Amino acid sequence: MPSQQPFQPLTGATTGQAVAVTVASQSSTSGTLDCTGKSANSIMVFNNIAAGTSVWVRMSGEATPTATSTDVLLPPLTAIIFANPNPGGKTGLATIASAASNASVYFTPGNGGLV
Repeated sequence: MPSQQPFQPLTGATTGQAVAVTVASQSSTSGTLDCTGKSANSIMVFNNIAAGTSVWVRMSGEATPTATSTDVLLPPLTAIIFANPNPGGKTGLATIASAASNASVYFTPGNGGLV
């Protein structure tokens, strides 16, 4: 049976810090999470958008990915930990919302939290 370790966010001056992607409308919004030189095996994604608005997220090695409503659904006010698709480099991020919003989805790199 695998052991479970708590999620530990990376720390650093620039590289490895959390990235906020603002969901301004019903179109895809993108960003980049840079973990170059600081390995992050996990990414905690937090949907800070109020109840009633769901968000779909995409994380990939693409420089500018595009999210669609067929990507990973993240319900309102929920945090989920995912495996980082590019743990030692730049991960492309994208979000799209079910309704217009000016709130953010936060992508925090780190290690642990996965079973």
